[in-house]
Amino acid sequence: MHVNVTSINATLLKLIPEETRVPFFWTFLVMATSAFTINIFSIKSALQRKVNNLQKVCLVSLAISDICSTIMLAIINLEALCKELKTWTLGEYMCYFSPAAQVVGTTASAFTILLIALDRHRSISIVIKRKCNLELWKCILLNFAIWILCSAISFPVSSFFIYAPIKVIFPSQSEPVFQYSALCLAIHRSQLTSYYIVITWLVFLPILVFFFWFYCNVALKIWQYRKPNTFEIKSTGNERSSNTTQSSNAKASKAKRNVQVEKKVKTMKIIIGLMICFILCRLPYYLFNAMLRLKVTGSPIIWNVYYALNCLLLLNCALNPLMYIYLHQTIHFIVLVKDSVKKCVLWCCFTTDLEEFQKDNPFPFDSYRWQKY
Repeated sequence: MHVNVTSINATLLKLIPEETRVPFFWTFLVMATSAFTINIFSIKSALQRKVNNLQKVCLVSLAISDICSTIMLAIINLEALCKELKTWTLGEYMCYFSPAAQVVGTTASAFTILLIALDRHRSISIVIKRKCNLELWKCILLNFAIWILCSAISFPVSSFFIYAPIKVIFPSQSEPVFQYSALCLAIHRSQLTSYYIVITWLVFLPILVFFFWFYCNVALKIWQYRKPNTFEIKSTGNERSSNTTQSSNAKASKAKRNVQVEKKVKTMKIIIGLMICFILCRLPYYLFNAMLRLKVTGSPIIWNVYYALNCLLLLNCALNPLMYIYLHQTIHFIVLVKDSVKKCVLWCCFTTDLEEFQKDNPFPFDSYRWQKY
């Protein structure tokens, strides 16, 4: 059965040091569990939300794609990190299926996020004039077409890998010890590199450009739509007001402008956060994969960067429900943590000053200066 196999020294397969392999393993385990749990609950929450059909179907599709990505990332990376040697123990089928499944999950998630941005841009554009809600079957058909497209994009990846049985040699003082195992190797590395470069330039960069364009237009339209028209004072011959009325109107107008400016700033922060999350968590993974295939290397630094970027991609799977489904709860939690940290710092460093501050004295240090004299 194991006649024509390649013999490899075990020392050549120890690619990841023990001190980094164990932390990466537990990091992947915790993040994968969290991402899977959050996305499972997000499906139920998305179905219960009162949004248009396209938004609802896209949120469910995003959660499903993130679940697929989480499962594949967890299986592949935990399998590699749970043992000392960099061998493949998942079988021949998974060697061909797992790389393609990873591409399907990440590309489907990216396309769905772009579709959500498009739907928000469309909703903002027509929200003043009329209400438009696509039929449910059209939304499902559109997302189904996205999954078919992503499957077609990922299909060539399977042909770039090969399942190779090996014989691992463990050198010892008396006589070598043999153990049969296998490797999942990337063959045709130049073609695989070209594939990742094409995917990056023809799929993810256009998605990134359109993602930016849609959300920049959304931010601009929200800014213009919420711009109060009370700045322009139209005077006619029939409308006259006293100085007191003008003063009260000016104060009310100023208060209204302040509230609207706060809403605009909050909206801009949310949009910028969505853009930063999309860029930092996705683009480095594909750029590094394209560069990694250019050179065969076993450097521990390269493998540490590789697993760190996989953790970043897994983090994105956990953040997507928080950014798109539980956004209000996430903002409330961030504000709560921010206020708690601020109060804790004030309490630890300036206990007496905090007491003065709570007594509506915004300048506690001035009282100390007067006490000195």
